[in-house]
Amino acid sequence: MPIVAQRGLVVLTRDRFAIKAEWEAFQAHGIRAFRVSAKGEQSIWRTVQLLAGSWERMERFVREAGPGPWLAVLDSAGALTRKF
Repeated sequence: MPIVAQRGLVVLTRDRFAIKAEWEAFQAHGIRAFRVSAKGEQSIWRTVQLLAGSWERMERFVREAGPGPWLAVLDSAGALTRKF
């Protein structure tokens, strides 16, 4: 995680932060992350389509949100919501 933060990268994940220690590590390292949230089962292909269709808005979000830590959720309709 420190390398991700040092390089200014943004994490893309479909996982929830189920483990408190994992979220604490994200916070400690200033990680910026998008979590793709979907109702029910969502195929990897649908996730790729959703990311491709939302990419420009996600880039704008990154610029406006600034440094981490932060977590934003991309829902199945393509809406972005900052959670932290």
